[in-house]
Amino acid sequence: MNKNIKRKWCENKVFIVWAFVIFLIEIMFYRMYGDDASVLERGIQSGYTVWGEVKATIQEYYTWGARILVDIIIRVLLRYIFIWKVINAIIYGVLAKKISQLVGIPANKQWIIPFFILMFPQKYSMSAGWAVTSMTYLWTITVGFVLAVHMKEIICENTNSKVWKIIIMDILLVYFADIEQHALMATMLLLILLIFNIKRKCMPEILVYWVTSILMLAFHLLVPGNQSRLQTEQRWFLDFPHLSIINKLEIGFSSSIYEFIFEYNTAFVILTLLLVIIVGSQYKQWCYMIVPGFVGGCVFVFEIVKPMLEDRYSAIYSLIDGGLSKYGSISVENYSWNKSYISLYIMVLVILLILLSLYLVSDTVYEATLLIGGLIVAIGAAMAIGISPTIWASRDRTLTCLYFTIIAISVVIYKKAINSIDNKVLKTI
Repeated sequence: MNKNIKRKWCENKVFIVWAFVIFLIEIMFYRMYGDDASVLERGIQSGYTVWGEVKATIQEYYTWGARILVDIIIRVLLRYIFIWKVINAIIYGVLAKKISQLVGIPANKQWIIPFFILMFPQKYSMSAGWAVTSMTYLWTITVGFVLAVHMKEIICENTNSKVWKIIIMDILLVYFADIEQHALMATMLLLILLIFNIKRKCMPEILVYWVTSILMLAFHLLVPGNQSRLQTEQRWFLDFPHLSIINKLEIGFSSSIYEFIFEYNTAFVILTLLLVIIVGSQYKQWCYMIVPGFVGGCVFVFEIVKPMLEDRYSAIYSLIDGGLSKYGSISVENYSWNKSYISLYIMVLVILLILLSLYLVSDTVYEATLLIGGLIVAIGAAMAIGISPTIWASRDRTLTCLYFTIIAISVVIYKKAINSIDNKVLKTI
């Protein structure tokens, strides 16, 4: 028994310590504000009765949206904020462990996972209230990684799980897909897995999950509250009804990608650095280095050097980077100016080169498809918010899924680096 406990401790000590650190941070710094306070106040007014909770759920279904499971958990746990702190800390530990399991990080390197998670700007976890935002995005994303590890297991073993486990995983998938972006991501990623495993024994189980994700996506698209929410949210963006679908998609793309390229962003800097290192180690021809090299140059110019030289060379920087408004990079005022499109072209080119870099470092077509497909789907899910006026009001927290996709890909590239690069310093790390 003691040996088993000791073994479990050795396997999970990094994640337990990480969870404990998060718990201490919550104890010291949590303050109730924003959505935390407003949701709690609405709960107090309803008396927290069962019928009051049912009425609130039905009302939100017809007037706001379809995040039923997520909203129920939020309304229940906001009454017991200490319990939320404990669960939220555990969630951070589970998230780190599942990323490690998904990528296959060696036990002696697992300490790097919390540092990768710290690349996610914590202000996003608190943008509308720490508790509500974490329960809406962080918890569901953690469940997404739990599902991803399960998919890895059944695909590697080429077998189907027992019925009880399939039911549990399907319930977890429903919870994960209770967020609109996640339903879209699950549908597309499961389709990729289904195509690659169409003739294998694990295909029926993947098919079950894919059908569930499609049903959840259809549920979100058809919920009556969508139109009501659209009308309510337009107070944040009065011109939204007059924009074309192209305008909305451009807003979605620019608002999702801009901060990764034209503002200092630790997650993107680390991903770029890792890609430059591993492409440089695998390909000796200079032509291959152009691919991540251009991305690295953009990161250096706009994220490292810009804060120091912007005042002196403001005219040059403003020519390239026209800034970002709630209308995206292109608006009615500047659509006829050629220079207005420079930043948009740079963003598109950088993303294409990142995708090409991922292809270059992948060992198999299957791995390349998962890495490239995962990033494309995450960007697409972030862009999809462009069909809603909330793109400007809620942009920060809606990028959570894209951030953790970048973090997971960075961990994959890091593993490749420590496995293949003849670099004593990096191997020591």
